[in-house]
Amino acid sequence: MPTTTDPSSAAPTIAIGLNQLTIMATGIAPGNTIDRAVDLTATSGGFSAVKLTTRPLTSSVLDSDAARGLQMWVTQCSTPWVVAGRPYRYLCGTSTKTVLGSLPWVGSSRPLANLSITAGGAIDHLRIRLTLPASSGNSFQNKTSTVLYTFVGSAT
Repeated sequence: MPTTTDPSSAAPTIAIGLNQLTIMATGIAPGNTIDRAVDLTATSGGFSAVKLTTRPLTSSVLDSDAARGLQMWVTQCSTPWVVAGRPYRYLCGTSTKTVLGSLPWVGSSRPLANLSITAGGAIDHLRIRLTLPASSGNSFQNKTSTVLYTFVGSAT
């Protein structure tokens, strides 16, 4: 997903490095977890806040059932995440911070905490973890959803 900026605008911008976020998550069963990594960089200026909106482009029970569908949790690593085998498990060799606590996968304007990009030029190494609760049952298997991630920063 390319990032575009208006050169006539003095507003800060965010560059998004998708890393593994675009890889298909398939074969998930109740109790399974999927990790994906994404880097956010403040390419100019700083932000007073950054919010994440996730909305379905193709919907299924995975995103429409808030209680038993996929749950999302976002953490930040102070260094780049290290891929620890397949299916794409990410480890942090240093310290982590919670950016967004566990919530249903789809939601609007969720504030992200503990980010470094509130200061210009910084990079946040994020891991997005999706978990299908064990209580979901077998009817959630073999379903597919496509969700768009939108990160929006507010200028300082």
